[in-house]
Amino acid sequence: MKSLSLTRNPNYFLASEKSFDDFDKINIIIVPEKETSTFSFNQCLINIIETDLKNIGKFKRYTKEINKTTNELEFIYLNPKNNIFSIEQLRKAFLNIFDVDYIRQKIYINDLSKSLLNTQPEKYDKDSIKKIISNCDIKSSLKILVNANNIKRENTAIFIQKKLADYNINSVINKKSFSEYQAAFNNKDYDIFIGGFNLETCFDYDKLFASGNIFGYEDSVTNNKWQNVKHALTKAEFDSAIADLNNSMKSSFLVIIGSRNKKILFNIKATPSLLELF
Repeated sequence: MKSLSLTRNPNYFLASEKSFDDFDKINIIIVPEKETSTFSFNQCLINIIETDLKNIGKFKRYTKEINKTTNELEFIYLNPKNNIFSIEQLRKAFLNIFDVDYIRQKIYINDLSKSLLNTQPEKYDKDSIKKIISNCDIKSSLKILVNANNIKRENTAIFIQKKLADYNINSVINKKSFSEYQAAFNNKDYDIFIGGFNLETCFDYDKLFASGNIFGYEDSVTNNKWQNVKHALTKAEFDSAIADLNNSMKSSFLVIIGSRNKKILFNIKATPSLLELF
């Protein structure tokens, strides 16, 4: 079994805080399968483990759990190749219809937290939404693409379909196997896509906004605002840039639902000093 050992750095600027002196090194055990790591945790061969909320019942004898917000995003994407979505007001109206806060809180429940990129609508009342939709003259049925056997996304698709029907917009839900779902996404064979993306590194939103992103479509305005966030040097610059980016997301093709939550568990052999660090 592969492992990695991290030795305590006595010159670390927080070395005197939170009982860091109690740890000379940390051993990270690299296991090939989730089942192996679960067994190792339950046998107290490892003291800390990360898990999805749905799998927490597999773990025994843990004394503490903490919530962790991950780099895994859930989102809705409007296909720019559909000409109706070129209309900025319609995109804003759809964001009101989708009701992202409801989807995150009532459909995903504890699985998602609000993301740093927080897609909040410019509030329109129902009559304003009806007027925008009437002016756009949506004639064809919209295709909502979702992967089968993902209950949260399927329920999101059903919710969106019902909300669209309230405004006399027809839609069909295309549930596909994961390989077919990926192919349909790559071929742009959808109008509304419900999916997720795991950022490889913390805050690596180039994959969503920059040239060569996963959607194959670059929104230069949003990308420029993201670059301002990325290159902010102070907290004040960062806060201002993220607020500006979030404001532009009100009319974006990309609607972020939230960041996926996980749990970090500590078992009975985790020392009091270790638990105090978290």
